[in-house]
Amino acid sequence: MRDYSFVRGRLPGDQAYPLTRTALDSALESAGVTSLRHVHFGRHQRDGEVLRATFVGESTGHSGEPQRFIARAGTTEFTLYSVTLANRAQIERMLLRARGNR
Repeated sequence: MRDYSFVRGRLPGDQAYPLTRTALDSALESAGVTSLRHVHFGRHQRDGEVLRATFVGESTGHSGEPQRFIARAGTTEFTLYSVTLANRAQIERMLLRARGNR
């Protein structure tokens, strides 16, 4: 499933990503995800937010949007946010358990 662009941000020592890229790829594959434009492992932004999936809607090209947005039309992007080291294992279990409950 590694047919997408990928960026992983550096983290301070008290934070970690709740999934590895390999675990994420496995979860995406088992969920039937076949098309993904970009994955970003980023630093924690908001309390309670661990992941975000964004679908960029289709565009006719006449929307007045900058070309960089038009080129992303019809694609999905995924962001996985860092968590504290103390919570990483528990959040990993929750994410992987949620995967099994589809």
